Amino acid sequence: MIRGKIENIMRTALVKFSNEEKESVNDIKIVIHTKHEEYIPEYFYLVKGVPKKDENGKTKAITFNQILDKKFDLLNKEMIAAQYLKNWFKNVGKDVEASPKELYVMIGADDEEAKKLYFALFKNGEPLKELKLDEIFGED
Repeated sequence: MIRGKIENIMRTALVKFSNEEKESVNDIKIVIHTKHEEYIPEYFYLVKGVPKKDENGKTKAITFNQILDKKFDLLNKEMIAAQYLKNWFKNVGKDVEASPKELYVMIGADDEEAKKLYFALFKNGEPLKELKLDEIFGED
């Protein structure tokens, strides 16, 4: 159940950002990281491997609501996801012997309709391993 919902959310977000950027879905990647002092997850996206920039030339942060494509998160999914991802990054950091602040998850699609998603774990820009959604959200 969780897997399906998350896949739908990520699929919708990839297509949405693709449309906004007028680029192929394959050229858009969503990134989740925990640079925040308390490991609160933060989000941004890449266009053709380059972070989307704001008007000041800095990486443009996106909100969880932008990923959800909602103005208001009535079910408070962001709070649930934030707490879960915070703990997930801490645990994975121990497993790969890295600070959670050095890690990020990149989400992309292998096809134009974003029907087949992929997830990868990176440490300071270097790929560590491909992930399955179940590895992130612990669903069997």
